[in-house]
Amino acid sequence: MFSAIAIFVGAFLIYNAFSMTVIERTREFGMLRTLGMTRGQVMRQILIEAGLVGIVGSLLGLAAGIGLAIGLIEAMEIMLSQEVRAVQVPPGALAASLAVGLLVTLAAAAIPPSRPAVSRRWRRCGCGARRDGWFVRRGWTVGWP
Repeated sequence: MFSAIAIFVGAFLIYNAFSMTVIERTREFGMLRTLGMTRGQVMRQILIEAGLVGIVGSLLGLAAGIGLAIGLIEAMEIMLSQEVRAVQVPPGALAASLAVGLLVTLAAAAIPPSRPAVSRRWRRCGCGARRDGWFVRRGWTVGWP
């Protein structure tokens, strides 16, 4: 139960971070789209960035988890006067931890760029160009600067 809550909280934090990143870089993505990148290429760029963050975060999390486990075992040895020889982490558990960390990061980071509001912004050039209204498009320029 606690691991599911930790994964959910981690996914929410990743979603929030990438949501802010996408919003702040909307103009940059619009310029890239203007220069010829497709939506898929922009999405791929975001997911590659998320993958690198996921791999580094998962490796740091594994190192911190193993370090905390060693410290907890040493504390328990002192408190309980028992000897524990070593921390054993199965290779399958390491691989599963890395895979879950990477998949959760990619899933949470894929949501912000696929939202309709962001997709709509990418369709425009993102360079601050003003869209003309209905009257101006039909030739009614009275009162327009």
